[in-house]
Amino acid sequence: MKDGGRAREYGDYIETESRRLGDLIGNILDFSSIESGERSYRFEKVDFAAAVADVLATFEIRAREAGFQVVLEERPTGPLWVRADRQAVAQVLTNLLDNAFKFSGTSREIRLRLDEDDGFARLLVQDFGVGISKQEQAKIFDRFHRVGNGLVREVRGSGLGLSIVHHIVEEHGGDIVVESAPGRGSTFVVRFPLALEGAELAAAEGAQ
Repeated sequence: MKDGGRAREYGDYIETESRRLGDLIGNILDFSSIESGERSYRFEKVDFAAAVADVLATFEIRAREAGFQVVLEERPTGPLWVRADRQAVAQVLTNLLDNAFKFSGTSREIRLRLDEDDGFARLLVQDFGVGISKQEQAKIFDRFHRVGNGLVREVRGSGLGLSIVHHIVEEHGGDIVVESAPGRGSTFVVRFPLALEGAELAAAEGAQ
């Protein structure tokens, strides 16, 4: 039993490290394509609420293994249509969740809320971890920036995740902000424009 338990422990460690390295390589490749101007997006009509649910489903096992509780507190009852690249939307949420995992400290709770906000689909990702100072908040979307907090000194990563998120959101005509304070956790608020329909779409295309 001891040998079996140790084998499972090693297996979990290898899986965790493999996932971490995969995410790291993915972010580096994505950043490289952004820097070279080769990053392109395939825009289509995407149900933002369904995209969020899909990403959360893939995170379920990881969260459970790490002892995290990830709760979607609020979401619309129907579709929340945006014009977006489906994979890019998934990457935004994946990177935000990964960031919340890394900087939750001893907390093991992450909350999400999804709603409509003045023509935008809005997603809030809230952790209850170490938080970010006002000085750091102005830099966290810069490439290679790592939070200069002694409490997170051991957190590993490329420093590219939030920079990539910022680029994707801007390319989609959206925005992202953070609300945070040291020791009080962080809430990232990201918005994607809702898809226009009918007369609105025709008017927008005519104005171009």
